[in-house]
Order: sequence, then C-alpha cells, then structure tokens
Amino acid sequence: MSHNLKELRKECAGIDSDFNKRRVVEHCVYLDTFWNVKYPDFTISIDASHAKRGINSAKRIQDFVSMKLRQG
Repeated sequence: MSHNLKELRKECAGIDSDFNKRRVVEHCVYLDTFWNVKYPDFTISIDASHAKRGINSAKRIQDFVSMKLRQG
C-alpha cells in the first residue's frame, strides 16, 4: 500500500489513460507534497491558502476517481 499519489496515478494510467490528463497529474503532484504531514519532523509550514488548495485538489481527485468507478 502506498500514499504516493504519483505511483498510484501511474498504476491507474496503465489501465485508463484518463489518469494521464494534465489536471489529474497536477492535483496528484500537489497533494504528494503533504504526505509527510503526519510525521513529527514535518518541516513545511502550511498556511490557509495551501490548505484550501490541498482540500480542493483532494476533492477533485475524489470526484474524478468516483466518476471512473461509476463508469465501471
């Protein structure tokens, strides 16, 4: 199991090329900057704008994946 969205997106793109769309890639790349926030030595400071952008990216990826799952 991985929390690396770059790796997960590439795996999904091997099945469905829509995962290579620019916006999907951009959201995954941005969200990958937050994976280490759960660790005590996390050094990046996150302000409100970064948090809002991260939440927006997460929602967009969630919506995209949900739509793909509904399509079967």
